[in-house]
Amino acid sequence: MSQEIKIISQKNLERIFKDNKINKSDTRFIFLLGAGSSVQSGIPSAYGLASEWIKEIQEDLRDEYQSWIDREFIDEENIASSYTTIYNKRFEHNPKNGYETLQKLMEHKEPSIGYTILSQILEQTKHNFIITTNFDTLIEDALFLFTSKRPLVCGHEMLAEFIQLNSTRPTIIKVHRDILLNPYNTPDSTCSLNAPIEKALKPIISNSPIVVIGYGGHDKSIMDLLKEPQRQPIYWCVRNEKDVSSNIKSILTNPADRIVKIDGFDELMVALHANVYNFKSIHSLSEEDENKSLIVQNALEKVKNYKQALEQFKQEVKSSTSTSFKENSRSILPTWWDYQLKIHDEQDIEKKDKIFQEGIKEHPKRHELMGNYALFLHEVKKDYENAEKYYLKALEIDPNSANYNGNYAVFLSDVRKDYENAEKYYLKALEIDPNHTNNNGNYANFLQNVKKDYKNAEKYYLKALEIDPNDAEYNGNYAGFLLSHGRKEESILFLDKAFDLTKDNNFLTELWFYKLAHFPEVYDEAKQQLDQLLQEGYKSPNWDFSSDIKRAIEDKHQHIDELKIYAEKISGIKYE
Repeated sequence: MSQEIKIISQKNLERIFKDNKINKSDTRFIFLLGAGSSVQSGIPSAYGLASEWIKEIQEDLRDEYQSWIDREFIDEENIASSYTTIYNKRFEHNPKNGYETLQKLMEHKEPSIGYTILSQILEQTKHNFIITTNFDTLIEDALFLFTSKRPLVCGHEMLAEFIQLNSTRPTIIKVHRDILLNPYNTPDSTCSLNAPIEKALKPIISNSPIVVIGYGGHDKSIMDLLKEPQRQPIYWCVRNEKDVSSNIKSILTNPADRIVKIDGFDELMVALHANVYNFKSIHSLSEEDENKSLIVQNALEKVKNYKQALEQFKQEVKSSTSTSFKENSRSILPTWWDYQLKIHDEQDIEKKDKIFQEGIKEHPKRHELMGNYALFLHEVKKDYENAEKYYLKALEIDPNSANYNGNYAVFLSDVRKDYENAEKYYLKALEIDPNHTNNNGNYANFLQNVKKDYKNAEKYYLKALEIDPNDAEYNGNYAGFLLSHGRKEESILFLDKAFDLTKDNNFLTELWFYKLAHFPEVYDEAKQQLDQLLQEGYKSPNWDFSSDIKRAIEDKHQHIDELKIYAEKISGIKYE
């Protein structure tokens, strides 16, 4: 079999890409990256990690070590092939330590020159698809630093339906999930692809030749996919021919399949740049004038996002207790913001209302004041007629504001119960800004609580967490979603994170209710915490706990009546 597979040089592969470019070919190559492509960025390979962990396992097992080796069929001469088994054993008593270990290994790692060049290929050519078994963010980081395109990162199978075969956007498909989304790293979880991922990948590999780099073929799920009879040719890149295992050879059955001898991931990318693409952007990195470099130019492009940063700064000023900081901020903020600061510092609700009206009279075209006034009337004064009037005024001035469309959607859903139009405004808001965290999270709540569309609700919860994995509310809301659907083990990571991150005592009432309803072993503690929070006046009005109560009944919770009482105290909703 090995003699039937043709071996070509790195130069031959360069020529294939060069012909593709010169001929303006319709052929689009995709890259399949394994752990070996990240080694030059400082992330250990599967072999390196397995070597370290197996020593620690030997220390722990002592006399039982050899029987474990024999039982698991671990080849100590090729331990990378048993990476998932070794990982599973090393962290079997505390899987969370495994995730944290991997996160620590990937922290503060910068993309190597290979990833820098790959980012330009993804941005400037038709070859813009990455399939990877890696959990790291090196590809995304390189795209952020060195391009103006935001990638679609499919870090969870629930996002697979967002993958578009003919997308012009760089697309990164992490077949074993992102490091922050409970990644697959055990033999059971990597033996087969999730159905949504497999469904998305099959048409991709059926249309595009595959360039495999840094992947050892030890992953049954990917290897089974590559056996797909309709797939396009594979160019399997290796440093040494001895790295081509019998497992790899067994899938290279297409007459057009090739083994490619390369010098390394960075070396291949540098060769593609030098001999095929000659990206001006890469040359700019060595400019003596730093202002001409790719990084600076890209940063200047991102200045267009200044308004978003300004909004964040406004919130910092608003929450600051420093008088001098607020005074100094006037040199940066627009004049209408003086009214917003006065509103924030004023405690009397009627006086706040008066300042809003004065500000809008002074600045009748400032949609920001109108949008904030609408929220104030909606959430604080419960003056729904005027709230809607100012939502619509803000939208009239700035109809393409993701904030105003999203906030009005919440109003229509929660107040008017106009679910049809609420969804229209949610979808418009997400069309304007697909990466708006609040709108993704709020739409997920709407899909779960109103439409009972649980499949899509989960997609949008995951989208919000992909955008901002350290948002306490979305970690907590997703935990609540998982708990209400009986997925308790999955929820723990997100619930613990929400507790760690939140500084909002109102939101804590939701989190402790989840403990009360779903974790009988801490029922007394949860009850004590809720009593304290409720006594201090903290609540979460209108948050629907009915699905939690339903799940608690199914789980034969011993305090259902008491649960309903606490749910009503927190949300103000009567639970029958």
